[in-house]
Amino acid sequence: MLLTGRTFAPSGGDDFWAARITLLALRSHVSPSRRIEGYALAPSDSAEAPEHVAEVLARLAKPLQCDGTVKGRVLVAQCVPDRAEGPVERSPGAAFVRQEVRARCKQSATALILLKTRYESLTVPVGALEAWMRDYSVAHVLSQSPKRDSIALPPGVCLALDLGGPPKVWLKVVPDSNVRS
Repeated sequence: MLLTGRTFAPSGGDDFWAARITLLALRSHVSPSRRIEGYALAPSDSAEAPEHVAEVLARLAKPLQCDGTVKGRVLVAQCVPDRAEGPVERSPGAAFVRQEVRARCKQSATALILLKTRYESLTVPVGALEAWMRDYSVAHVLSQSPKRDSIALPPGVCLALDLGGPPKVWLKVVPDSNVRS
């Protein structure tokens, strides 16, 4: 499902939308001052539409670990097989997200989730988010807006989540005068 204005257009399956979420997550890593005009899947760095790159990414064997770099105005996704053995939670907070989906979406197969970043939003089927959490490892923060109960959701959307890049942690080193040598 694709949100176009205020209407939804069916397009792509869960694998396609999980790949598209991966590109959205990677885009959230880029500085707001950086203009992105296209996407690519390494080793290529030729600008393509995100839908084209998502189609290619969706066909790759899973699970994948993905990162990205910016070359000029192209966001290049680098995805390699995730060699973790056994079942792994590839998405931090996946249990919380599943709990919220169950509570708000009532397990509806047609339920939609709105994913928002600083730059864009994407409306996807619940199954696509579940596939993304299962099949892709991408540094990200997925959270619910603190104003979740006051947000008017588009028709068919049961949950809105904020998707951001990994938090940056800065430590300030201060000499401790109480430490004995």
